[in-house]
Amino acid sequence: MSLKEHCDFDLLVNIMKDIVISELEKQLDLPEYKRVCRCQECVLDITAIALNQLKPMYGSLNSFKGVMYKDHIGQKSETDVIDAIRKSIEKVANNPPH
Repeated sequence: MSLKEHCDFDLLVNIMKDIVISELEKQLDLPEYKRVCRCQECVLDITAIALNQLKPMYGSLNSFKGVMYKDHIGQKSETDVIDAIRKSIEKVANNPPH
C-alpha cells in the first residue's frame, strides 16, 4: 500500500496561509488601503505574493502541534508577515490583474 493510500495528506496544511489571510483582513481595513480592490482575483494575488515571500509553516490538522505553531509564530515572523502583506498590497494595487 502506498503512503497516499494509507495517509490523508489533505490534513497537512501551510498554517502560514491562515495567518496571512487573517492579517490581510486587518490590513485591508486600514484607511490607507481603503481604495484597494477586494475582488477575488486581487485578494488571491495579494495572498499568493505574500505567501511566496514567507517561510511556510506546515502542520497537521490532526495534531496539537499544528495549533501550537499558529499561536507561536514569534515577533520576527509576525513583522515579516505584515511587511510581506504591505508589499503585496502595493504591488497588486499598482498593477491590478484585471
